[in-house]
Amino acid sequence: MRTRRFPRVVGGALCLCVLAVSPAGAAGPLRSLPPSRAFSGTCSVPSPSPTRQAVCDSLALAAINSARAAEGVGPMGLPAQFDREGVAAQALTLVNEERVDRGLAPVKGVSSALDRWARAGAQSGLAPSFPSPLPGSRGGAVWSSVWSPLLADYLFVYDDGLGGVNLDCQSGRTSACWGHRRILLARYGGPLVMGVAAVGRGGGVSGFTAELIGGDRLDHADVVTWSSLRRTLRPGVSTSSLATTSTRRTAQVLVAASGEQMSIQLSTTSANWMVTPALCVLRAGHSCVVTVESRSASPSSALLLATGPGGASTVSLHQT
Repeated sequence: MRTRRFPRVVGGALCLCVLAVSPAGAAGPLRSLPPSRAFSGTCSVPSPSPTRQAVCDSLALAAINSARAAEGVGPMGLPAQFDREGVAAQALTLVNEERVDRGLAPVKGVSSALDRWARAGAQSGLAPSFPSPLPGSRGGAVWSSVWSPLLADYLFVYDDGLGGVNLDCQSGRTSACWGHRRILLARYGGPLVMGVAAVGRGGGVSGFTAELIGGDRLDHADVVTWSSLRRTLRPGVSTSSLATTSTRRTAQVLVAASGEQMSIQLSTTSANWMVTPALCVLRAGHSCVVTVESRSASPSSALLLATGPGGASTVSLHQT
């Protein structure tokens, strides 16, 4: 699958490659949604500073959640320690939040045996090959030249159709459209395991690969498991800030159980603000509408806390 060069603020190019064995699964959105230059530029720099990484996370999460909202999918939330995790845990978290929130079975975990295949693909700048014979019923593999799993997730899932990064996806020839998305969101038999690798993160050529194999009873999830990561998930919130005025003192935000069922407690950091409901008990991929209200017409600020199993996601509240 051919891909076009992708403009970004910092020099370089992005390519996507896909190799699939009996692919099946999700169709894409109605159209590709190219990321903003701020998002792609910030998140395409290898080995960013902690400050730049925080900006990347914020821009990426906003872009992903905007694209999910266009599909009617609730917002994603990242674990509090996401930036401190290795690429395997980051990729597993993102892939499974995309899968589970659409009613698909999660990847069980990351396998060191499949990591070796993924690493060979990353080093060669190609989607990784598969073991032979295939240790499962079917599989798929994707490659991206960007170092950031967040940016790769966005491009794979939301910018792989007409007008996106996929050169083989063209009007009148659309069979290759959303090929990467179909790999990540396919219905595989269980157990479903994956391999992940990233190379060149310190500069030069970058490469990020992921390989999924369903029905794989040979390779074990011995690097990181979903059962350990899902306990670290925070709720998804549809915005990072809400504003009210002296004449319009209420506002609403969507809060979601992304990747795992959650009992989400809602509260604020100031008695000047009220939130309803105080609790949302949600199945994975489901959302609730939360209303916040300023008790005073005077200017004030606070935080809305949406607390789940892995801690709180926050929304800044401002009364002007």
